[in-house]
Amino acid sequence: MLSLSKHLLIIDCTLTYSIRVVMLNLSKHLLIIDCTLTYSIRVVMLSLSKHLSIIKYTLAYSIRVVMLSLSKHLSIIKYTLAYSIRVLMLSLSKHLSIIKYTLAYSIRVLMLSLLKHLSIIPQIQKSKRLKNSCSHSLLKQSNNFHL
Repeated sequence: MLSLSKHLLIIDCTLTYSIRVVMLNLSKHLLIIDCTLTYSIRVVMLSLSKHLSIIKYTLAYSIRVVMLSLSKHLSIIKYTLAYSIRVLMLSLSKHLSIIKYTLAYSIRVLMLSLLKHLSIIPQIQKSKRLKNSCSHSLLKQSNNFHL
């Protein structure tokens, strides 16, 4: 039983460590995706604003006014999109951390209940042996009493 409980403890630790490693790798990938998306949006918006500023300075004053209002709208869209992506990544990472902790907690509860059941088995066997030895000694005493 001691050997079995050691093996179960090793399995519990290994599973917990594996889950932590998987969740850490997943959160790193999500962070990389978030940073990559944010960087890509910034690059697109910068190149777009460069093109818009070239057009703005090249064309007439009326077109400049239109481009200014357009760049304002584009910057609003850019910040809204970046904010939406950040909120999405944050909520996704929160859900993943909830899943991670729920899974780790479930495995711990399972291992604890398994260890409790395994620790009850030796007590039951010990109780049966004690009961058998008591009934055997009572039987001996009753035989001695009748003789």
